[in-house]
Amino acid sequence: RKPGNRDLPGRGVRGHEATRPVAVGLALEREARRVPLKRDERVIGVAHIGSLTAFEFSDEDKLLFRTMVSRATSGIVKAQILADLQRAEIAQRFLADASRELATSLDYQTTIDKIARLAVPAIADWCVVDLYNDGSFTRVSVAHADPSKETLAGELELRYPTDPNDTVGIPHVIRTGITEWGSELSEQELR
Repeated sequence: RKPGNRDLPGRGVRGHEATRPVAVGLALEREARRVPLKRDERVIGVAHIGSLTAFEFSDEDKLLFRTMVSRATSGIVKAQILADLQRAEIAQRFLADASRELATSLDYQTTIDKIARLAVPAIADWCVVDLYNDGSFTRVSVAHADPSKETLAGELELRYPTDPNDTVGIPHVIRTGITEWGSELSEQELR
């Protein structure tokens, strides 16, 4: 690094004025480099280095950091691709097992139970199958990673039956035929 002329707080990276200095610990950062980590032109992260002294990074330091970030990004992208391939392999194996299992019985209850048992633990912690007939829902299969909790699902359905007029969940899917995905259950769904 070489001495710089940026002793004033609030100065940013060359060519870009910062509105305020960045606080690092109890000191103010005077020189910083932020380099994007990219996968297919999409930013997946930012690598950041900084200096608490009134120096600026040399061109060699900047090149070294960009090169290091580029190599690190390659490693991250390779790991992400490998994880994607492993997930795809697990999904393919699950579908092959499910197809083989589901073809072994013509009894619908056995088939429905197999759907639930195949989903747990391959892709989920629990699976419930409800059938809709003549305006009512019937819970026909329950599978849980912890088998002791399977009876709890039945008890909860008896204690808090599904309202056929709900605007989310099972009634909504029955009425619309549209798959519902949710990352978190709302208060209404938990009722």
